[in-house]
Amino acid sequence: MFKLTQERWLAALLLALFAALATWESLHASASYDEPVFISTGYYQLKTHDFSLNPTHPPLNNQLSALPLLLMKPQPTFPYDNPDCAARKHWECTEAFVNANKERFGQILLLSRLPHIVLGV
Repeated sequence: MFKLTQERWLAALLLALFAALATWESLHASASYDEPVFISTGYYQLKTHDFSLNPTHPPLNNQLSALPLLLMKPQPTFPYDNPDCAARKHWECTEAFVNANKERFGQILLLSRLPHIVLGV
């Protein structure tokens, strides 16, 4: 039978293993079909406080994905530098976001996954 301290160590070890595996997978997995939409929509919502772009999903997931991007300051600066974003065309807005950040989109993708890993732990 485990003592309470052994149970805590085991739980901590399993959580650390989960975090390590999830981070490793985040480094090696490509973006899912709609993941860039969640990232760009969340970034738009955080920058503009406007929730009308892609209103089909609750904003928490989008904003969690985009939270680390506030430190990176990716392009474009929403909403007025892209007429598609201002017109609430979320797929076209996402395309502009990804194209403007091509050279570092892998880093953006990893950083956008980290809040969900922390939440999972």
